[in-house]
Amino acid sequence: MSRSAAPLLAVAAALVLTACHDVDTKRIPLMPVRIPFATVGDWHTYGVGGAAMAVSFIRVNGGTHGTPAGYPYTGLTATGFGGVLLVGTFTYSGDPLLTPPAAFDLACPVEARADIRIAPDYKESCARCSTCGSTYDIFQATGMPLSGPAAKLGYGLKSYRVAAGGSSGYLLITN
Repeated sequence: MSRSAAPLLAVAAALVLTACHDVDTKRIPLMPVRIPFATVGDWHTYGVGGAAMAVSFIRVNGGTHGTPAGYPYTGLTATGFGGVLLVGTFTYSGDPLLTPPAAFDLACPVEARADIRIAPDYKESCARCSTCGSTYDIFQATGMPLSGPAAKLGYGLKSYRVAAGGSSGYLLITN
């Protein structure tokens, strides 16, 4: 390699590395999210019990039922655009008040349709879209694209807030 080519190669490498940090997490439309856990018992029944566990919340047609079955959906419950994936990350202690789990919209940002959802792939420690094949980091709580069209386009998962519920109860997931 010539001396004049080395600086160009360094600049090109820097641009590629910088571009990797520009991830679009706004492809999924902003929709209301409100999933309350009124009591510790609700959390133990419907929440995530530890690291590398995940639960999907999908309210069906604005009604009082959905996934997971039996969760106490009400008129105030909202599950975002494609549903909500609650994830016990690798740093999650099992106590959501000490180290909250992560929450992401289930809609694949490449497809950007409410009915095309990601699903946990426990073998590969990621979430995967079965339509476009993109994978996302969910167990490190980043939602960053790992492979497929999402990685090429820089589309990450939309994340939601998980916090102590205050007047709403034990824990609350919101946007």
